[in-house]
Amino acid sequence: NHVIACVPLAKDTVWLECTSQHDPVGYLGSFTDARHVILAMDNSGAIVTTPTYSHTDNQQIRKATILLNENAEATAEVQTTYSGQQQETISEVVRSLSNEDQKKWLNNRLTLASFEVKQFSFREQGNNVPSVTEKLQILLRNAFTKSGTRLFLTPNLFNKAVNVPLPDLNRKVDFEMPYNYLDVDSLVFRLPKGYQPEYLPEPVVMKAQFGSYQSSVTLQGDMLIYWRRVTMNKGRYAPALFNEW
Repeated sequence: NHVIACVPLAKDTVWLECTSQHDPVGYLGSFTDARHVILAMDNSGAIVTTPTYSHTDNQQIRKATILLNENAEATAEVQTTYSGQQQETISEVVRSLSNEDQKKWLNNRLTLASFEVKQFSFREQGNNVPSVTEKLQILLRNAFTKSGTRLFLTPNLFNKAVNVPLPDLNRKVDFEMPYNYLDVDSLVFRLPKGYQPEYLPEPVVMKAQFGSYQSSVTLQGDMLIYWRRVTMNKGRYAPALFNEW
């Protein structure tokens, strides 16, 4: 129950999402990508598949510098670039909400215990694969937990998975990852004067048919560097694979 336009060219095909006033030429997005469609031509027709977006199209790349104080407060400078299907919600926020409502949206989206967004900005780029760059300046009131002379820090501040599916040994139907995506987080924590890590987590590397996960924590001078990379693979998977996933 939806119509889009197809422009056949000699070496390629341009797809146009005619109902959108904002999507750039050639970008279909999550509503019409990777679909079987009927291509209606003058005297014939065919069933074809619209383009699928890759991991490098659907990215979330974040860089942050966090200055820690002994009183458990911190200031954070965060820049995140969302592209492809990962930018669609944010692009809608930028276009449709006032500055005040954008700030409310940010306050609801950030998974931080106690914080204040001091400054923020968004910049859109309308390429074939559009992107939105978000810049934040944040005051964190409980950046870590203090116990005696020790500070306990959870390095993954901004991109946490808050739910894990329960195992289901009797699952009967397939499950699906709707799109490919890639998340990369690089967070640099500047430690308070006189503090050194007592323990650093070991590097983690996990690979499966569903995707991959890598993380590391390293120390350079007074900088604790947390790096995380997650890829997830679009696909439809059999019920027997659910618990492995």
